[in-house]
Amino acid sequence: TTVVWNPWVQKAHSLSDFADDEWMQMICIESSNVSDFAVDLAPGQQYKMKALVRVANF
Repeated sequence: TTVVWNPWVQKAHSLSDFADDEWMQMICIESSNVSDFAVDLAPGQQYKMKALVRVANF
């Protein structure tokens, strides 16, 4: 599962290390395991995942 988000205007104003207009130049792409892809871990277990992100000109 991929989560794509942006803090947008209101959240950008509340972030101390984020300029008020930086939300227009930012996108966050996170790999995750949610919903049907959730992974349950017992104490001490590990789970690794990786993501490949490519940027293309268009």
